[in-house]
Amino acid sequence: MSNINTNNTLLSTKEKEAISSLLELNCSNQEINLDDKYMEAIIKQLEIAENTGKIKPNSLNRLKILQYLINKSQKDGLVTCIISSSKNNICILGWSQLLVKEPLQFNIKIHEMIKQDYNGIWKNGKESLKNSTWIVYELFRRIGVKPRSRGPINDDPGKHDMLYYKEWNFINDESFKIAHKRLAIGFSYCPSKSKTTLKKNCIKQNTDNQS
Repeated sequence: MSNINTNNTLLSTKEKEAISSLLELNCSNQEINLDDKYMEAIIKQLEIAENTGKIKPNSLNRLKILQYLINKSQKDGLVTCIISSSKNNICILGWSQLLVKEPLQFNIKIHEMIKQDYNGIWKNGKESLKNSTWIVYELFRRIGVKPRSRGPINDDPGKHDMLYYKEWNFINDESFKIAHKRLAIGFSYCPSKSKTTLKKNCIKQNTDNQS
């Protein structure tokens, strides 16, 4: 695994130090033990990010639920979370790489999570979603996590399904620096009010992006 020695812009220096001190309990490039202490530390960092305006409340809740699902999936033997040897190369959920041992089973769990729609955080009041996995894919993208290598072709639910991969990696590149801004409170898809031709689409996108 390659290490990218750049800073995760969602984390302040103090936040990274807090996570780094916790990561010393685990070995670099090894599976993370997602015990209660580790999970509490990650949730704390997410809440700090929300309090500083880096993450909207609804995005915070989505990330919490997603990490709990990943935690449960690891305990069930479906996934493995890996920490890189570079402590700067970690996403805000506290890992560098997510290895999916059972892509189809993990995919089913993601679908169930969205269908249950805890407190309405996924559907935002809509009865159904055109492509439910896109929401989680986009959430991953906003925290710098990108997929690599789809699961076995025999079980592939189709190219429209964005959560059928064997590997997800945190990559702190230029696209992440742009994408993570969409998590922040006050982010607008329409920085220029003069572009009235896009006003209707902008209103719709901002509505979907609220809370």
